Amino acid sequence: MKDELQSRLERLQRQTRSDPETVPIEPLERALQVETESIRDRALTVTYTISLTQPDRVRTLVPQLVSLLESDRATIRTKAALTLGNVAETSPGPVSPHANRLVERLDDQSASTTRSAIGALRQIAANDPTAVVDAVPRVTSLLQAESEETRRDAAAVLEAVSDDHPADVIESTDALLALLTDPHRTPTEITYDPNATNDKSSATEQMGGYQTLVSDRGGRAANVRAREAAARTLASVTPEETALATEALEPHYPSLFGLLEDYNPMIRASVAGVLAYLAEDTPEAIQPAEETLIESLDGPVTVAGNAVWALRFIGTDRAVSALTDVLERDDIDPAVVRTAEEAIDALADERADCDDVGGAQP
Repeated sequence: MKDELQSRLERLQRQTRSDPETVPIEPLERALQVETESIRDRALTVTYTISLTQPDRVRTLVPQLVSLLESDRATIRTKAALTLGNVAETSPGPVSPHANRLVERLDDQSASTTRSAIGALRQIAANDPTAVVDAVPRVTSLLQAESEETRRDAAAVLEAVSDDHPADVIESTDALLALLTDPHRTPTEITYDPNATNDKSSATEQMGGYQTLVSDRGGRAANVRAREAAARTLASVTPEETALATEALEPHYPSLFGLLEDYNPMIRASVAGVLAYLAEDTPEAIQPAEETLIESLDGPVTVAGNAVWALRFIGTDRAVSALTDVLERDDIDPAVVRTAEEAIDALADERADCDDVGGAQP
């Protein structure tokens, strides 16, 4: 019986290479429940191959796939997690209730299984961040994993959670900044600098130019995505939990200030946005970054726009003078000029209110 099942699975495996849409699912379901590991492994290989192009066809097998996360064989655990991730990308509903079973595999002795599990959790979090919110501490520990892809997916999970549950990600601040500022993982050979271009390309085009440069570069591309996700997570958390973020980030202000000169414009934009919210809360603490923020006014639109608001809340004469100068320059994007006008008007109204209060009679 087992030999017959093995032979059929071998035929199905050959069939998946040329015609996966015609492979029947029912025999795979039976084979995944057989106790013989070699049969399970081959059935899982066929199931995984189908999920690469037709994940919805195997979503009925989610219960069997989840049970295989406990297999003694690392290859089976890994392929089960990979297949669950493929299913979750298009049909997260059947997989989300089993997020905790994938979380248990984040400490797996097999790095491949861990990498596959966090990849599946990334797909779940993109559609249902609440399903993984309790896993934040364990996900955070993976921000320092050896695998670039693991760090990327862990950062993406935290980014997704931060949108709906920002307070739950505050404790991850140290690890996010460690990922952002690790000099040993910076692809230093990438020298793209949108500030050095002479064209009038849009912010989207400038950012896209950078992304094109680092695409298809394996681990370095994954590292870029991990750092970007970490920066966006901080930018998402700070406005929602400003008091907590201020307390958590205060020891790291020098590192944040340094990131304003990062080679990646997306990271500079996110950090400038974080500093704008922090400056609104404690302007004197952000003032040491004033000159770098002024230099950022010459950057891509999203970087410059966030720098404008940071300078507005710093509110020193030097900051206001720099914003006023923007209004007189014809080499600054009109969107930045408009933002500077709004910032100056807001600052003027604020000062007028203060003068009215100060001059009021008792």
